[in-house]
Amino acid sequence: MLSKADTAGPVASGHRCFDQAANGIRRQRSIGGRARHLPDTPRPTSRSSGRIALGIAYVQSADVDEACQIGAEALDLAVGMAAQPNLRDVFRLRQALEPWRSTDLVRAFDDRLAGVA
Repeated sequence: MLSKADTAGPVASGHRCFDQAANGIRRQRSIGGRARHLPDTPRPTSRSSGRIALGIAYVQSADVDEACQIGAEALDLAVGMAAQPNLRDVFRLRQALEPWRSTDLVRAFDDRLAGVA
């Protein structure tokens, strides 16, 4: 069984990643940019993981439109790579969108996910 000390590092690290992504979103908005226009990275897996973290940060800031767009990009990357871990991350992003399940944006995202599941 893991102690609280064993899990503190990874949990804190994950929270820092989400906090950094949320801060990046705020900075992007303050300068009028769009965070989804991030430069491509050489590894698609990293890009997909980064998109998921960014999408969850958008969910945390209640920007459902951007979260769904980023989720669709991550879904396309995951399907293109046929990577199960990346697909699981996309579904994790969808779970974060559950409070907005009745919106057109989330229903459209659900339709895209249904084609993959």
